[in-house]
Amino acid sequence: ANPVGLDVVCPSTEWQGRWAEPDGRAIVDSSIARLRGEGVQRIYLAGLSAGAIGATRIAPGADIEGLVLISGASSQADPARVPTLVLQGARDTMTPPQTARSYARRAGRTARYVEYDDAGHWLILSHHDDVTRELRRWLAEQEGLLPVHDE
Repeated sequence: ANPVGLDVVCPSTEWQGRWAEPDGRAIVDSSIARLRGEGVQRIYLAGLSAGAIGATRIAPGADIEGLVLISGASSQADPARVPTLVLQGARDTMTPPQTARSYARRAGRTARYVEYDDAGHWLILSHHDDVTRELRRWLAEQEGLLPVHDE
């Protein structure tokens, strides 16, 4: 996100990453409130694996402008009504792609779904350049900063 001119804030919960539970929600809500208090006008919530599953559950009630999900989504969450980027490995056995596909379909035109045919769960490592390029492009689109020159 930084090459697009955005800052990244990474709040933390305990090692199990139970973001959708009350403590996780409180951390996200207080982080967003602090950022808004500092004058931040546009906030994107992002999650990886269990963090993505939690983010799908938190996002509908969160004060955010967009959502990024990498290797995960909740089958029970209602899609947020914000632009959403879903990045998923087709061979992911930890968070099956069917769930992420379904989430993106239910989100409709607000979602962009990108599936990497030869990637498993850790696509952010195995396909780092592709994921980085897609994430930068999507964020730049949301911010009206196109075109983006890949590094």
